[in-house]
Amino acid sequence: MEYVKANGWQVYIDFFRNTQLDEFVDKINSTNAIEVENNFSIKNKKFKHVFHGIKSLPLFYDPLNRVNYLTLGFVYDSYGHLGFYRIEVRNNKEYIFIADKNYFKGKNGNIPVKIFNTCSVKYIIASSFHMDDKKKFILNYDNNNSFYQGIIPVNTNFIIDAEIMRDKETFQERISFGEEIINAKLDYNRLKIHRISFDEKKCSGILQGGNDHLFLYKLGNALGKIQGKI
Repeated sequence: MEYVKANGWQVYIDFFRNTQLDEFVDKINSTNAIEVENNFSIKNKKFKHVFHGIKSLPLFYDPLNRVNYLTLGFVYDSYGHLGFYRIEVRNNKEYIFIADKNYFKGKNGNIPVKIFNTCSVKYIIASSFHMDDKKKFILNYDNNNSFYQGIIPVNTNFIIDAEIMRDKETFQERISFGEEIINAKLDYNRLKIHRISFDEKKCSGILQGGNDHLFLYKLGNALGKIQGKI
């Protein structure tokens, strides 16, 4: 698997190279049909390094919008919700874009979250598309179900402890979905990052407008599912 450099990190890309669209469509549809959850274990994991602030994040530069963004950050919140959201850094402040307008419904105050990274394809698929039960999909996709906490996998590369805040700012952005560029005004919530924990500066990533992004765009169309904003 190839890798690129991002703020001192080795970021591995091209998950879906030499893979056929049809095999993923069949696999996803058959996994969704399974109704019984597998048993899973919860294990503890200690990281070698703990840093505070944003200087140690694996950030890529988005030339379309002239901002840095975090690649492949899965967001697991204190309510058990798993998502995959665009996280940006502007003027040394962190922001997160959440497309779901009902995300804060029934939730009080700021939302504590853990943002994590993994090379497991099932997390990329579950987080990229709308699914009624993402946890059940992950549990039934394969037998590799060993978790650090909740649904966070043991093989996670880093964990960021943060809070999604209620404060919002609107940015004019050009977003690439596959081969199409869309101009839009997007509402971002402030994200307060407390610390990042990791063993070494190696992780997985999806580049905005890259090969993996295009594959997910085509996969979403083939499945007829709503694509998340990467």
